[in-house]
Amino acid sequence: MITVDRLEALMLRACHMARVTANLLGHHDLGWTAVQRELVAAQRVGAPDLVAAATWDMCGVWLHGASIEG
Repeated sequence: MITVDRLEALMLRACHMARVTANLLGHHDLGWTAVQRELVAAQRVGAPDLVAAATWDMCGVWLHGASIEG
């Protein structure tokens, strides 16, 4: 039997891979959608390390989308 936490963990992994792939292909809008869902899944699991990793992925979307001016 698959638990809710296991399903959320699978969702986290799928969203991370979708974000990476979308950014590499130049589809930053899709990467943004994936990282938003990844962050929600991480918050549902409630593990601080997963929330931090999802937040780090959000930074990656901002950087790939050139949203941060330096």
